[in-house]
Amino acid sequence: MEKIYRELKLRAEDIRHLRISAETTEIIIGMRSLLDLMKSGNALRHGSLVEKAVNNLDHFWN
Repeated sequence: MEKIYRELKLRAEDIRHLRISAETTEIIIGMRSLLDLMKSGNALRHGSLVEKAVNNLDHFWN
């Protein structure tokens, strides 16, 4: 989405409004759901680097 904002040469104020839109919120909710699934141990294992990345994302989520 950020790439589209740059391509459209939107103003900072317009980008700010788009970032808090329903579409963006849905993407973030989906990302958090996937993160929670990966943290639960029910997801397939992808290796230690992915596990470390997931843990870091979870730690710094807020």
